[in-house]
Amino acid sequence: MGKVKQWSVEKKDQIERILIRLWSEMGMDVPANFEAIVQYVYEDVCETADPVNWSDGDVTIGFRRWIEEQNIPKKNGTRPNYFAINAQGWNKGLEREEVQVHCGENGNLFLIKTDEGFIIDMYDVGGNNIHTATIWEDDINPLVDDEEESGDPRNFSDVEIAEFKENWGQSHGEITSELGFPRSHAEADELILDTGNYFWIEADKKWYNRCASLFTEREQAIADYLRASN
Repeated sequence: MGKVKQWSVEKKDQIERILIRLWSEMGMDVPANFEAIVQYVYEDVCETADPVNWSDGDVTIGFRRWIEEQNIPKKNGTRPNYFAINAQGWNKGLEREEVQVHCGENGNLFLIKTDEGFIIDMYDVGGNNIHTATIWEDDINPLVDDEEESGDPRNFSDVEIAEFKENWGQSHGEITSELGFPRSHAEADELILDTGNYFWIEADKKWYNRCASLFTEREQAIADYLRASN
């Protein structure tokens, strides 16, 4: 009998945060088709992973499957796929499990499994390594104190949260001016949310980054917590 599907908004939000962190560690912005990728990975995790003890690794596998699916020819279209899977599986020469993804005109990406977690390497068209990110096994399956859950507000002091809001909060006028959107909430709110880069806190009357290349690990955790709790 197959695994029982466990559908929930909370689970989808957790997967969304994991993907955002993954893309941030890869040094890339949130994709324009962000919501479609999240939905695909969410359904994949619900259908294939353990309904209770699923992990960040299952999300990474779901994202890999999404990439692979983009290389399948569309029945009714001729649009070429941007990503192409050059190789996947066990690399005998290097003795490692890996996925090699051709990224159009921009180069190649390698997703490598190690005993300690995952390595993501990005190479330009000349074969130069331009970025490396590591996802540790300890981060995928963290040891959490029984009395304190990951993401619990007790992990962040009021001072830390206040500093984050001071450094990263933008008024509606500032964000619409920066993005070139209409100033009114009625016209701009959906456009801003559709970028996948910001969330709104009504109590502050401000927009905040979901993730940013300049975020420290602590700031990213605070952003994830604030977004989930609002």
